[in-house]
Amino acid sequence: MSTVQQTERPYTAEDLATMPADGRRYEVIGGELIVTPAPSTKHQWVSAELMSRIRAFGLQEHLGVAFPAPLDVRLGRHDIVEPDIVFVLREHIHIVVEWGIEGSPDLLIEVVSPGSRAIDRIRKAAIYSSNGVIEYWLVDPRAKSILAQELVSGEYVPISMAEGKVVSRVLNGLLIDPRDIFAFPDWMAKFSE
Repeated sequence: MSTVQQTERPYTAEDLATMPADGRRYEVIGGELIVTPAPSTKHQWVSAELMSRIRAFGLQEHLGVAFPAPLDVRLGRHDIVEPDIVFVLREHIHIVVEWGIEGSPDLLIEVVSPGSRAIDRIRKAAIYSSNGVIEYWLVDPRAKSILAQELVSGEYVPISMAEGKVVSRVLNGLLIDPRDIFAFPDWMAKFSE
C-alpha cells in the first residue's frame, strides 16, 4: 500500500535524492512524498513483457527509446514520478539526461498495484495530463486489462482497441495483445491467480 508523508514544506527533487535505496518506490506528487512497497513478481512480469515489446518496436521503427523503472521523471520541482515504463520519441530525446527524464515523456505506463490504484488512476493521470504527456496506459494485472489513453483537449480519453489488441498513437503501428502480456508459462501458474 502506498503511504503519503507530510512535511511543513513541499518535498522537492533534492529531498527525493536523499531517500534510502531500500527497494521501495519514492515519488513526489504535488509536493507530497509517496512511498510504495517494492512491486510483486506478477507486477514485474507484466511490466517486463510490455517493456520488451515497446522497446523493440521503438528501436526497430526508429521512433524513440523506452526505459523501465526505476527511473525518475521530473515534471516539475514538486512532481517527480517513477512510472513503470517511459517512452520518449526521437524528436524529444533532449529530455533524456544522465539521471533520468527532465520533462514530459510521450508515453507513460503504470502497472497498477492494489496499493497504487487511486494514485495511478486519479493523481498521476491529472499530473500527466497537465504536463502534456501524450499517452498514458493503465495496466491492471488483476483484471488482465490494458487501458491505453490519449490526451485530447487536456483530458485522457480511451484509445479504441483494434481486434482485441491495444493500439498506440505515439507508437504508430504497435499492436499488443493483452493475452500475451498476462500469459505466464505453465510452471509459473501460481502467479496467474
